[in-house]
Amino acid sequence: MTALNGELLFGATDGTNGIELWKSDGTDAGTVMLKDINNGSGSSRPFYEGK
Repeated sequence: MTALNGELLFGATDGTNGIELWKSDGTDAGTVMLKDINNGSGSSRPFYEGK
């Protein structure tokens, strides 16, 4: 998980798509998948390592 501009970026699945990149502002409405990078049930496995 990484915080950026008041939002949290993280890898997650919704049960339909594989593990993809999501963002959240802490609300249900503000929690969305940014992009289905590996279409369908395949995972893109987005991981970020930084300081």
